[in-house]
Amino acid sequence: MRKKFRNIVVDGIGYRWLLCSNDWFLYLLVVMQSAPKATIRVLFDNVRAPFYWYDGLLYAICQGKKMFINLHKPSMIAEIIKQCTKNGESFAHKGYKTIDGIKILEQMGYEILDLDKKENLS
Repeated sequence: MRKKFRNIVVDGIGYRWLLCSNDWFLYLLVVMQSAPKATIRVLFDNVRAPFYWYDGLLYAICQGKKMFINLHKPSMIAEIIKQCTKNGESFAHKGYKTIDGIKILEQMGYEILDLDKKENLS
């Protein structure tokens, strides 16, 4: 995983983002460039959605197809930022704010699958 923030522009607004992980969580840090002291942490909980933490991949179904969601793709990050904005999340607050990444993906139309269940792998 990268160790420094990447830049992205979504709907004309500049953001910086970084995908991070530890042993239990995968999380996305998003900072609006005009409000650098405000950070949204989009948390992808490993208990609810086992992931390939190093690769930043989540197994899901979208429109009837099984697929991996690649959280390293800027296009996916842009969609997550758009969904957060659509939900009324403010990127201009002070400090950290944590939101549920699995819930965000579900609102985007993804059903997250458990990789530990064999029936999900076929």
